[in-house]
Amino acid sequence: MNLTVMDVLLGLIVLALAAIGAVRKTVRQAFSLGICYLATLVAGILYPHGALFLSAIGGKTPTLTQFIVFWILFIATTVALEIALEKGFPDTSIPSLGILDNLLGLVLGGIWGVLIASLLLAAMAYAPLETWGTALSPVRAAFAALSGEAATRPFLTQVLRLYLQAHTLWFPAPPPILVLK
Repeated sequence: MNLTVMDVLLGLIVLALAAIGAVRKTVRQAFSLGICYLATLVAGILYPHGALFLSAIGGKTPTLTQFIVFWILFIATTVALEIALEKGFPDTSIPSLGILDNLLGLVLGGIWGVLIASLLLAAMAYAPLETWGTALSPVRAAFAALSGEAATRPFLTQVLRLYLQAHTLWFPAPPPILVLK
């Protein structure tokens, strides 16, 4: 297995989010997994509509515009809900668990990181499906190469399929941006 730049980037994302999970501990990280679910739901439902309104900016790059709108909605929803969670529940530690609280947070943070990595890889694979015009064609080719050659792609595809099974009530068929083949 030859790791690519994309694999290293996704690995760093997973490691960073796992470390954040260890610091935030078990309960807050479990809430963050729920927030990730809700953010995926909101972004998955609203990104086509938001991209339609931004098509004047995106012009002839609908998949790029959808990629950008999906991540703006995902990040905005995540940040808003995390702030509300922080204000509503300032201390979510479980003192009786001791260091185990951090270790369980690390595991949940790792799961969170793998979910984010799979969403990012799926969105990056979707973005270059249609032309981006002549000025952005090298960037489009780089996106396609990075997402297509990732050695972690088969694993992240399985993770994404499993994750989207939890969304079948909202997405009977997954949104195109979340389909990783």
